[in-house]
Amino acid sequence: MDYAFAFLAPTLPSLGIAIFGITLAVIRGPRHPAVSILAGVGCFLIAVPPMISLWLRLAIFREATTDESIAVFGVTGAISSVLGTVGFGLLVAAAFGWRSTSRQRSQP
Repeated sequence: MDYAFAFLAPTLPSLGIAIFGITLAVIRGPRHPAVSILAGVGCFLIAVPPMISLWLRLAIFREATTDESIAVFGVTGAISSVLGTVGFGLLVAAAFGWRSTSRQRSQP
């Protein structure tokens, strides 16, 4: 259990913010559905990889050889990177993509 906490502790702030983002997306969903879906899915994709990695570390270290562990962690690292990048992209799209570009400025 100490190993699990030692691995998870550095990610707790970002996990907390991701959970807060998911909560806000659910609360604001009826008011801004498209933005809320993008933000909620983005936060979820950012929060999931550390949890999967922790689960794999706890499961693999008990039974796997060193070579198997290296292969699994290489693949999960690549997948985690892709999921985090997609999640961040969805957050950027939620923040900036919904604004219309056809606003006209009022002239003095």
